[in-house]
Amino acid sequence: MKISKKDLNLIFVVIGFVLIAVSYFVVFKSFSEKTEAMKSEISALNPRLTELRAHESSRQHYLDGMEDVKSSIAERTLGFDTHMRPEDWIMYAVRMVNRTNCNVESITISHSKELDPVRGLTLEQDTGEYRDVQKYPVLASANIECTFSYNELKQILDYIYIDSRKASLVSMTATYDSSTGALRGSATINKLILTSPDDPYIETDVGRRIPEGVNSPFPGW
Repeated sequence: MKISKKDLNLIFVVIGFVLIAVSYFVVFKSFSEKTEAMKSEISALNPRLTELRAHESSRQHYLDGMEDVKSSIAERTLGFDTHMRPEDWIMYAVRMVNRTNCNVESITISHSKELDPVRGLTLEQDTGEYRDVQKYPVLASANIECTFSYNELKQILDYIYIDSRKASLVSMTATYDSSTGALRGSATINKLILTSPDDPYIETDVGRRIPEGVNSPFPGW
């Protein structure tokens, strides 16, 4: 059977249409499936989008809250002493004499105990911004022996607990001295200090020079 050129061209045209139709349906089906999948993903993400929009509307509120928390942490962190050397303990006893009028006879300084490091904040003086730093808590301890009256005993306790976050009374003894009519005893005190490598060295303020020729090494000034 002989096919004319005209019929052959017609066959090619039909085959072309068939191929185009098949390709269209294959591509269209694939595209439709992908479209449906994208719609499902978008529907699943809508609740998350709504949540994020709510967070965005409250963004400034969160930022202000974070600044308040940073300020609070920095205030508490910066409120602690950064060191407690032997001379600091001596001046601590001297200030206790000044405030209570007791008579400190001796002070025994114990070895400081290092605690687990914590995160803290420090205030940058040049920028006025807070910066995260590693803080190293140290528990410093000393035993102060002194004589005092009943009223001075209450003043000593008030002095120790000026800030209960920074100092605490571990133990205290008091006995009556019949020869003087006063109380004689000792107080073991713990002080919590926070140090960091960025802390500058600060000399201990000794105030006026301790006068010579006095009976007590801790005279009231």
